[in-house]
Amino acid sequence: MTDPFMMFLPELLLILLGGLARNWVKWDTWRDINRLSYRIFFPALLFHAASGHAISASDVLTIGLAVWALLGIGFILGLLTRSLGPEKFLDFAGIWQTSWRFNSALAFVVMTSLPPASAALMSAAIGVGVPMANLLAVGVLSHGTGKGHLGTLKLVAMNPFLLASMAGLIVSMSGITLPTVPMQTIGKLAGIAVPLALLSLGANMDWRALHRLGGIEVALNTIKLIALPLAALIIGYVCNLPKEYTIVLVAFAALPTATVAHIMASVFGADSGRVSTITAQSTMLGLMTLPCWIFLAQL
Repeated sequence: MTDPFMMFLPELLLILLGGLARNWVKWDTWRDINRLSYRIFFPALLFHAASGHAISASDVLTIGLAVWALLGIGFILGLLTRSLGPEKFLDFAGIWQTSWRFNSALAFVVMTSLPPASAALMSAAIGVGVPMANLLAVGVLSHGTGKGHLGTLKLVAMNPFLLASMAGLIVSMSGITLPTVPMQTIGKLAGIAVPLALLSLGANMDWRALHRLGGIEVALNTIKLIALPLAALIIGYVCNLPKEYTIVLVAFAALPTATVAHIMASVFGADSGRVSTITAQSTMLGLMTLPCWIFLAQL
């Protein structure tokens, strides 16, 4: 397995490059890039990852239940910070999602650094985690827009991330082999997603605010980067899971929050600037804490 303390340096450099490039590109262009990432590039990445790895029903069941439990823990702990957050529920929903969502791009980096058996398990974790994480995020954000239950259900059902990841899981579990040309096209689109999202994150990041951690920021980052991986270790121990399962669960739980969180917040009209700041803090801190958690899980 690749040294956990070295595997994320390229991602950090891309974020820094995005910060340098923010003034080279018009702000409206970054916004349009975010929309393309939301509707095309990340859905392609999610479908390509979920459909490209063989996933057995037992893997999905074991990993899926544990992953959903971790997402639920993050969801509930995040809700407990409501009194520390902004008064407007939509703006709170925007930052609340950072307590359970995870960085798919870094998950794929971790996946490529794991042994084949563990890599397949991480693929299953991503495949079952993305739909639920996005279901929760779209649910709370759409509720904050005041669209009502029907509008919320429609937004959840039509979310590009949810549709792409579910379609990929169906293809993987059914054993269907898709034509080469469409899969190659999807693969090329998927290859754009990670670097573009990291550049966008760096460009949208309020770098001056990184050292100003308020109460809500400390709480949400503590939940995502400390409480959840600790919960994963406990789940692995209590359930007596094999070592490779525990490593995958801890690595999954310790991932920084999703780089697309600020994109989704912007799409729904929430305060994307504050979400971007928390995402930046989570990413920077997570790049330091994630290798430590992976190291602990290997002991």
